Amino acid sequence: YDTKSSFDAYMSYKEKYNDLKYRIIPKQFWKENDAELLPLSTFSNSTIFNCNENGYFSIWKSDMFGFNNPSQEWNKKNGILLLGDSFTAGECVYEKDNIAGNLRQKLNNRKIINLGMGGNGPLTNYATLKEYFFTINPKIVLWFHNEGNDFDDLNQELNNEILNKYLSNDNFTQELIIKQDEVDYKLNKFLSANEESIDKTTYQNKFDWTRFFKLYTVRELTIHSIFSKPHKISKEFYLIINKSKNYIEKNNSEFYFIYLPQFHRYTNYYSFQNSKNYKKIIKYLIKNKIKYIDI
Repeated sequence: YDTKSSFDAYMSYKEKYNDLKYRIIPKQFWKENDAELLPLSTFSNSTIFNCNENGYFSIWKSDMFGFNNPSQEWNKKNGILLLGDSFTAGECVYEKDNIAGNLRQKLNNRKIINLGMGGNGPLTNYATLKEYFFTINPKIVLWFHNEGNDFDDLNQELNNEILNKYLSNDNFTQELIIKQDEVDYKLNKFLSANEESIDKTTYQNKFDWTRFFKLYTVRELTIHSIFSKPHKISKEFYLIINKSKNYIEKNNSEFYFIYLPQFHRYTNYYSFQNSKNYKKIIKYLIKNKIKYIDI
């Protein structure tokens, strides 16, 4: 198991890859409300340093728009487009092992384009769809919904002026397809300012003392189990899904809503808070004739 800190591993990888960039995600810019441009991807045509959850620090090669796809994938036809957060992006695993990578192995004659980005919520997914859809012209769009944090992410997204423009104006676009140089410039500026703050804690020393002193697990077993409330589903969530479905189908593509359960469903010492939301969403999907896959 590689026990180096993220900072030390990143610095050692920089010696090996001259195009190495530390992964920056759209969520890191949500609080910028005076910005002229909001990136929806990371660095283009670069080796992206990711994270360690399996004993190794994963890296991947970004395409010309800053997403986790082999460049040759864009030349294929009959596209399948993936939208979502870290589960879709494939955080901490190699490209061949993420969802898109597995689809490529099984459907090697199809164009599989992964536009997932860690931290994305529904509104960022919708913005990404609007910016890149016609470059891909997919036959199928797979929208991955993370039951654990998508609603919390949406609450943050709604505070961003640029993201709100996608919701309020169907014709709004940042024209990111032709602004990748500007996106890369902003990402490089951000990385230069924050590179020294990359986590310097080695793996064996990582212990969440805050979690310990707050008695997190004890509270989950007692207070949260009794008084737990599901995440609130805002009206904007349903609006985003409806807008996405209509946009996709209007442009001759199929829309599939993929429901991803959260880890808390399967642990025996955590309270599971979102069972009511699960029923509400499935009911909504059926009522609105939205195709869905329930993981």
